[in-house]
Amino acid sequence: AVASSGFLADGYDLYVVGGVEHILDSLFSCEHSSRSDCLDDAEMRGFKSTSSSAALFGAVLGQLLFGTLADRLGRRVIFIATGTLIVCGSILSACVQEFGLGPQCL
Repeated sequence: AVASSGFLADGYDLYVVGGVEHILDSLFSCEHSSRSDCLDDAEMRGFKSTSSSAALFGAVLGQLLFGTLADRLGRRVIFIATGTLIVCGSILSACVQEFGLGPQCL
């Protein structure tokens, strides 16, 4: 059960990226937004591919790094550390409203 929750966390992170891309599309795409800093189709595709690639790269890098640390320090310690990082990251991501304005809790 403990090992499967790691797969669940990775799957959740990668699933959320898809939802975030739809939200960013509605906020920053020139087709859907009247913002002065909107992105045209080519820029939006580049932005989406970069964010998806960064999420996948982060997942692989995290698995390699924390897997190696787990072999050295023990799985329990690393599982607690990664769980804490996920919770703290989720709370911090909820505290950002607008790009460029800094952290503002919802």
